[in-house]
Amino acid sequence: MISQRFSGWSRRKKILTFGAAGVVAVVVAVILVWLLVWRGDAPPPPSVLERSEALTATNGAPAGPAPAPTAEPPPAEPFSPPAVEPPAAPEPPPPPVDPPPAPEPPPPTDAAAPAAPEPGPDPEPEPPPAPTGPPPPEPAPPAPADGSAEAPEPTGGVNLDGVWSVDTTLGSFADYTSSWAGYRVGEELSGIGTTEAVGRTPAVSGSLEIAGSTVLAAAVDVDLTTVVSDRPQRDGLVRRALDTEQFPTARFELAEPVTFDALPAAGEPVTATVAGTFSAHGVSRPVQISLEATWVEGIVIVGGTFELRFEDYGISPPRAPVVLSVEDIATVELLLNFTR
Repeated sequence: MISQRFSGWSRRKKILTFGAAGVVAVVVAVILVWLLVWRGDAPPPPSVLERSEALTATNGAPAGPAPAPTAEPPPAEPFSPPAVEPPAAPEPPPPPVDPPPAPEPPPPTDAAAPAAPEPGPDPEPEPPPAPTGPPPPEPAPPAPADGSAEAPEPTGGVNLDGVWSVDTTLGSFADYTSSWAGYRVGEELSGIGTTEAVGRTPAVSGSLEIAGSTVLAAAVDVDLTTVVSDRPQRDGLVRRALDTEQFPTARFELAEPVTFDALPAAGEPVTATVAGTFSAHGVSRPVQISLEATWVEGIVIVGGTFELRFEDYGISPPRAPVVLSVEDIATVELLLNFTR
């Protein structure tokens, strides 16, 4: 039936028909590859504020250390006065001063022989008023603590001094609330146009040293063999381009101390552009990284980005049949949770 139907067609008509069908098939194949393999919604850049809000939502109390101390003092004050007042009640003992009526004994002056005892009773009434028994209990109230105990009370200042380490147990890599590092780069796909590829890994380690409002040192290492995007096919190309078998890690190190005017309040971000050295693919080069940082109780959160030109590190951008081109400049991103 089909052969009989096409038998009446001219050679030219057959070529045009099958050619058009072939073009349609190629276009459909490219679209399917894009939809099923390459296309994906790129996650947003790192946000320190969103991370601190996530910690606030999960931990509740820790996120607001400042309000907690202000709320506690008011209830504490009303309790202390009642506890101290009761001891003052023992003062009623003074009523025993009634003994003064004792002077009435003088009437026994009728006997002449006992005249000598009369002077004796007169001195006796004088001692009772002074050495009255009640006064001794009163000295008990002066038992309060010394002024030295009051010194430690003013602990409202922020103290972030010490060495902080990257903590990979906080948050979840599934929603990028954990510590991670990665890349973001534009690419052009056949028949699709420009898209954005994003790859990240939670395999990060490092430390941060703080003294007062100065960051003395910082270093972060990233395991490039574990970087993943939304498509495994892309990940293989990226690993080959980075030659992760020979150069499995990348490292960022702060070049010099960074001093801020003052430490921010809990949950408030502070920004800075700092100089550092980035090492990857066997090459180390100076970089300027834009940082944003904040802290909540027990956690310092640092986010940052900087641009990386592939040719500066001897890296050839990945290529594939469906990938027409990849931008020569990628953005390195990181979001790190530090604890001490």
